[in-house]
Amino acid sequence: MITYSKGLGVFLSLAWIFIPSFSSADVIQLKSGQVINGTIIERTDQHIRVDVGVAVPVTYFAENISTIDGVSFSSSPSAIPKKAVPPPTTKARSDHTSSVQHTKTQPIEKNMARPLPPVYQRLKEIKEEEERKEAWARAPWDQKLLRYLQSIPLPLLLFLSLVFYLICCWPVMLIGDKLGIDNPWMAWVPILHQILVVRMGEKPLWWAILLFVPFLSLIAKAIVWMRITDLLQRPFWLGIAAAVPGFNLMVPWYLALMRTR
Repeated sequence: MITYSKGLGVFLSLAWIFIPSFSSADVIQLKSGQVINGTIIERTDQHIRVDVGVAVPVTYFAENISTIDGVSFSSSPSAIPKKAVPPPTTKARSDHTSSVQHTKTQPIEKNMARPLPPVYQRLKEIKEEEERKEAWARAPWDQKLLRYLQSIPLPLLLFLSLVFYLICCWPVMLIGDKLGIDNPWMAWVPILHQILVVRMGEKPLWWAILLFVPFLSLIAKAIVWMRITDLLQRPFWLGIAAAVPGFNLMVPWYLALMRTR
């Protein structure tokens, strides 16, 4: 029984010591959602200074504060009920007036010590950055190519498109002129370009439709260009190469610039 009484006495003594320290703490709710526990040691219309247990008090500005002890913060310090404070003396009022005037003439620096963002916010940003990198690594090549083309300035993109168009159309026009085909200018017009190629290969015009069909277009191009190379007295395998992406830009230039045997 004596032991129980002693334990109860020790518990009540510790509670008497520590409970007031917790009850005297102020709870500041920021508009960002962060909750600060500490003791307000200075308060003005523009800011408050809070002792949070570190060496230097932390300053919070009015525009960042939502509530204090559950009461909405206002630009007027009297809007929030605080502990009973004796009315200021004449000297204190004059000091307060001079401090307000000093504040108006010299605005508070915005670069004063502000609370750092929470650690979890930084970890979240790092995780999101890693997820974006992983998503980019898994993206198909066509999406990456489109993203790259979108990053090119429009004037440069138009210039490159014009150069590519010249590379594709000019040699076909020269080959058509070399074979004596009427209207070789058709090489510069979409769809008519394919019709001109079919005419150079001495195939029916409906073969131009095959040049737009996936997979079949490779076979049709190879057959048409094999006939063109035969008319120009060049190896047949050049016609097959003309149907392969990449080589289809080089082979027409070779056939257009080389002299006919």
